[in-house]
Amino acid sequence: MRGSADGVGCAGAATSTADLDFAQFEGIEDRIALAERAVVLTVLFEPVVRLLRRLAQEDANHRRHHRRACERGEQPTE
Repeated sequence: MRGSADGVGCAGAATSTADLDFAQFEGIEDRIALAERAVVLTVLFEPVVRLLRRLAQEDANHRRHHRRACERGEQPTE
């Protein structure tokens, strides 16, 4: 990480994710239903979030590589 600004950005993203997580529980009063929802979100949604993060990292890497190649006057490779 390059400093506290990166940490703030990560914290903001984590806060937004937490808000979305808790929004999934709104309106559910039954404790069993809440527990079931929590398990489903943990088992099914967590791997999706990790995959989306990895895809975003791949995209960011590609954009950076493309930009740097263009700055050097090179033809970017796909």
